[in-house]
Amino acid sequence: MPHMMPMMWMLMLIMIMFFFFMMISMLYFFSLSNYTISSSTMKLHHHTYSSQKINWIWKW
Repeated sequence: MPHMMPMMWMLMLIMIMFFFFMMISMLYFFSLSNYTISSSTMKLHHHTYSSQKINWIWKW
């Protein structure tokens, strides 16, 4: 079916772009979390940071 090929390519492109977006966002989030943990004392900010992380995951 030749008329289905552009649709398949579009679907593949969208999926690849979505995958890259997810990868970049996860990498950014993990780097941010590592930065906040290393820059501040864990004892003090651990509870608030974990709650923020749960809220961020809950939003998605």
